[in-house]
Amino acid sequence: MARRGTTVAVLLAVFSGAAGFVPRRLRVPTRPAVCMGIKVNAWEYKNGVQDPKISVPGNPQMCDPPAPFKITQEQVDTLRRDGVVHIPRVLDEEWLAYLQQATDWQIQNPHIWASPGVASGIYDYIQRSIWTTNEAFSNFLYYSPLASVLAGLGQTEEIRLSTDLLMVNPNSGFKWHQDNQNGPVLFDDALRWWVTMDDTPADYGAPVYLKGSHNNKSVKKVPTMVFFTCVSCCT
Repeated sequence: MARRGTTVAVLLAVFSGAAGFVPRRLRVPTRPAVCMGIKVNAWEYKNGVQDPKISVPGNPQMCDPPAPFKITQEQVDTLRRDGVVHIPRVLDEEWLAYLQQATDWQIQNPHIWASPGVASGIYDYIQRSIWTTNEAFSNFLYYSPLASVLAGLGQTEEIRLSTDLLMVNPNSGFKWHQDNQNGPVLFDDALRWWVTMDDTPADYGAPVYLKGSHNNKSVKKVPTMVFFTCVSCCT
């Protein structure tokens, strides 16, 4: 999940093993009070489970199913063929505002698990497995349309979360790379997903994926020239 601010959210579902890169964003320091930079002070970090006490859209009750979202056969076929599919307008304004509020709260109340990533300076705030430490993000996974999207793409009635990652304000882009798998899960049994809370025009912000690279066993160390056309669809 990446932060921040647009009226609708974009979801990219990616087969694990697909290769891609993220262009560098030209950062505008509009909120210096929130930007943590590489400041690390152990006394400021919190431990345990945190609860921002943010109202969940739709007021779901425990054990309620996630919000529905219809996935088309064309989207399933695209994912299988290309290894990546763009699903627009998954979240409405209420869900997006919820995620933004949860993210702002988390930055103001940093968790100890964020300290290694923040110290690296790559992001202003970055924390893995945030759904296990922040009730707002776990409720997002339980009740938002995200689970319905992933189940629809995987054509399954059950999904299991291996890990998640909150990333705020990347300070540099990423070159072509192929992520390792997280956890004891085979590539063929896993989906990666990316939800943006930012506008993502073609020249920065939006990931670029090499179609069909999910069929590779690994990205070769030998440099390879890759040509692609970036389309302004990720907004």
